Amino acid sequence: MMDNNFVRKSLELNLFFLRIMKEHSLFMSVGFIEKNRNYIDLALNFNKEFNALLNQATELSRGLFTIGDDAVTDYTMDAENAVMNQTGVPVDTRLTQMQMNMRKQSLTRLNTFDLVGDVRALNNRAIELTSRLIRYKSDVLNDQLSCKIFYNVYPLLIDHIRREAILFVDLLNKLQNNDHEHIYEELASDELFWNQIMEEHSEFIRGLLDPSEANLIEIADDFAEEYEELNRRTYAEYKTKGISNQVRNEALALTKEIKGFKTQAVQGLLACQIKSMISPLLADHVLRESNHYIKLLENVRKH
Repeated sequence: MMDNNFVRKSLELNLFFLRIMKEHSLFMSVGFIEKNRNYIDLALNFNKEFNALLNQATELSRGLFTIGDDAVTDYTMDAENAVMNQTGVPVDTRLTQMQMNMRKQSLTRLNTFDLVGDVRALNNRAIELTSRLIRYKSDVLNDQLSCKIFYNVYPLLIDHIRREAILFVDLLNKLQNNDHEHIYEELASDELFWNQIMEEHSEFIRGLLDPSEANLIEIADDFAEEYEELNRRTYAEYKTKGISNQVRNEALALTKEIKGFKTQAVQGLLACQIKSMISPLLADHVLRESNHYIKLLENVRKH
């Protein structure tokens, strides 16, 4: 049973985070001007390396479990095609289609003992690659904050995606050290992290919308304020009696609400009905992160 838990939790974590990391790399690559070609090339190379690891994780997951909506959504492939048309950066939509097909795959593998070695090796490669990406993100952020480069991305957004990468490495290390029996419960209990991520999503959406989209800006601003208040109360409980079920339920309800908002945003962006600087793939990306947080919170409720 321990082997099964290790394999499943490792693969589910990789399926979610490896796609997130490869998209971080793509998004970063298109924010530079040509003068910083070295940074562009590094980002595109990271994108290819993460895509290769995601392909391995996907193949290892065959027959084990159905792939969830935090790994791929109904909109991911259309969003990838849109970003290819907009930027000229190639995206492996074949891999996305393979994952879409695995959302309803037959569960034919019950014993995962023979996969432990391959999954442990995958985790090690993901740790090494993501650690390099963290250093890259730090270098870009430091150059931006010291005014050495022009970069068309908020500094907070680079810090935001760097924190996500640090979390990924931390979780993988826990799995590799066999500290994984309660990894999802531990992560979901850290609402302080995920509430902050959701708050910043709201702030980024607000800041990337065209000023004429007043209604959407107001909605995004309301979500940012609600998550800020939720995190204030979450922190107060965390420091005293521990996070209550009431606060956790509020986090779940609010995240389901913002999931609906993000879903409508993806749909509107794909239909070219929203004026903004937001790529449809970025909108799908933050939607998957909401789906992931919901999954974690619901998993805690089961336990």
